[in-house]
Amino acid sequence: MLQIKAFFILTTFLVLQGCGFHPLYSPQTSKNSVFVAPIQDREGQILRNKLQHFFRTDTKKNQDSYRLNVSLKTTKGELGFRRDETSRRTRLTLIAQYTLTDTKTQKIILNQKTSVLTGYSVGSSSSFASLPLIVSEKDAIKRALAQLAHDIHISVASFLGTDTLSNSNDEA
Repeated sequence: MLQIKAFFILTTFLVLQGCGFHPLYSPQTSKNSVFVAPIQDREGQILRNKLQHFFRTDTKKNQDSYRLNVSLKTTKGELGFRRDETSRRTRLTLIAQYTLTDTKTQKIILNQKTSVLTGYSVGSSSSFASLPLIVSEKDAIKRALAQLAHDIHISVASFLGTDTLSNSNDEA
């Protein structure tokens, strides 16, 4: 029984190696050489920090092969109105347009757009309810920025993984 399990694990490992499988989060990927350019506004700063956390495992200076430029747009929409025509809920949409540029050739190699939709409840219109509204809005923005950073990271890392694989296959 143990020999069958060992054979199955070894066979699976060899098949995955033969098909060109490379883990997305392995240290050999070129995602570690992505410089994230500054993004405007406070939300942009938060997004940039989250992206830097995803793309940086070491802090080598002047060795970045790629530059990631992100522009961020936020829109709000009111949903679910009360009898006094105030909204019960706010829909928050964050749209990120991003480009990945090869720093050696200065060519844009990836141009994508991603968006995240989230929302938060709006309390009553009395003055004591303004603090929970502010906290709810900031929390919704924080959640949306974390999701945007994750989506951008997966997209860029996947692209760099396939780009690296296709370049290594061309050289072989």
